[in-house]
Amino acid sequence: MNDPLWPLDALFGARDAVEIGAENVRGVSATHYRLTIDLARADAALPAGVTVPAGSYRRLGQIPAEAWLDADGLARRIAVMTDPAAGDGGTPTWSIVELWDFGVPAEITPPSPGDVVSPRDVDWERPATASP
Repeated sequence: MNDPLWPLDALFGARDAVEIGAENVRGVSATHYRLTIDLARADAALPAGVTVPAGSYRRLGQIPAEAWLDADGLARRIAVMTDPAAGDGGTPTWSIVELWDFGVPAEITPPSPGDVVSPRDVDWERPATASP
């Protein structure tokens, strides 16, 4: 599975946050923080655990990260560093998630109880539209 929002779950393992300063993210004032993500701590804090993509993340117990939070504490941007030597010439590569349009009306029909399964029980390799 390659969930693009996994860095949001990973924030449950945030440690050693240091405020960097104020910045705008998509026109919204936010406070920029540098922190470390403890993957074991994040995994323990979430009932379904944190799903980390395959690759360098699985070899790391702690990941350098940055987060931009608005005045309401909403995460506007999350940047997580991959293996520090993953990029060309040892340059680190970052996975960045930006979140916006909080409070936009949405019509959502909840699934029936029989359609809900634990994330750990889902066959992530099979497309959701495929027949069982």
